[in-house]
Amino acid sequence: MMNIKDYIKKKVSNINSNHQYKLRFYSQKNDLLSIHAVYRKQNVYDKKALNLTLENRTTQEAKFKDLETLRVAEYKLELLDEKMEKKLSGKLDDRNFLEFFRLCIDKPTKEGTIRTDGTKKNWRRVLKHLKTFIKQTYRKDDISFDLVNYPFFSMLHSWFVNTFKQYSANSMWSIIKKFVKYAVLEERINDANLLLKIQSELIIKRPKIERTEKDYLTLDEIQQMMKFPYYPRYKLPFIFNCYVGLRISDLKKLIWNNFNKDFTEISIIEKKTRKSYQAPVHPFVTDLLNRLYDKRNSESNLIFDLPIDDWKTNKHLKKWAKLSGIDKKMSSHVMRRTFLNLMEWSGISLTSSSKLLNHSSVKITEQYYLAKDKNLLRKELEKLPSLSIEQMNI
Repeated sequence: MMNIKDYIKKKVSNINSNHQYKLRFYSQKNDLLSIHAVYRKQNVYDKKALNLTLENRTTQEAKFKDLETLRVAEYKLELLDEKMEKKLSGKLDDRNFLEFFRLCIDKPTKEGTIRTDGTKKNWRRVLKHLKTFIKQTYRKDDISFDLVNYPFFSMLHSWFVNTFKQYSANSMWSIIKKFVKYAVLEERINDANLLLKIQSELIIKRPKIERTEKDYLTLDEIQQMMKFPYYPRYKLPFIFNCYVGLRISDLKKLIWNNFNKDFTEISIIEKKTRKSYQAPVHPFVTDLLNRLYDKRNSESNLIFDLPIDDWKTNKHLKKWAKLSGIDKKMSSHVMRRTFLNLMEWSGISLTSSSKLLNHSSVKITEQYYLAKDKNLLRKELEKLPSLSIEQMNI
């Protein structure tokens, strides 16, 4: 195995210790490492190319990419482990219910997009519960599609309702209905009317959730935290994002190329929604970026040096707020809510707020409006009160 940097050695060691297949690395051009999975046990040998590569560099940007790549590699090892186990036991058959469900997790949606890691995690959670249901009901590890009919889904529906809370049951049942669509399209289920019967007769209503007021910061509280000396690694992105409102997943990966040359507009692809987001930014943000650009790290294109793990960021935000005399429940999402609160406080229209936050749900902003006029948005943004960068002592 090729030499790899210290920051991924421990991760690779932990992955290999928990799987039958082991990760192996082979050098490529430009110092990249290709990742393979190798199974070697008794008289059985198998080697699979995972079509993944590590950059194998110590920059923060490379670390983000490599650790995400290793998470994907670990997931692929899990699939290979399961397939090898079934192959050795003679049980591998994608004509069976659970095996086909597992294959559907990686299938593109009807729009042709690949599911996010979070969505795949939800599907795997449903798969886990389906295994339990089938084991309890049929005393088998899997069943053929001959047994997958309306009575089967009726029993499954009752089991979901009686086993899980209403919100969880509703979420998982929606995944079951999507799976039935796949099974009908792939002709695993021959009853084309089955989905209509499930949708009309086997219903799990989404519960009404009482909305609780979420914490955000006022302008005075932002200035209070600005004046308190704290690590720039956390201080700079926090203040920046109170005027931009990105999700933490997008803030961590923000690079200089996400802005135009004069730092007046931002353009990203959101990690959560995979939607394009383009908008002007407040003059305070432009001024801050100009100053940070002069002091940027030439080895990395990342604007901020935030930890890979969000809990570390949240830990420091809570500590910083407490030291600043602010008694609120702090997390990385407070920045996004603060941005919305500042816009409301400044009299910015709800439609402009919706666009600047790139919301797509009426439940979040109460009204969805896809504004296209950047000049209008820029004019609305200028209503926000400005801050003094000199208070940050950077």
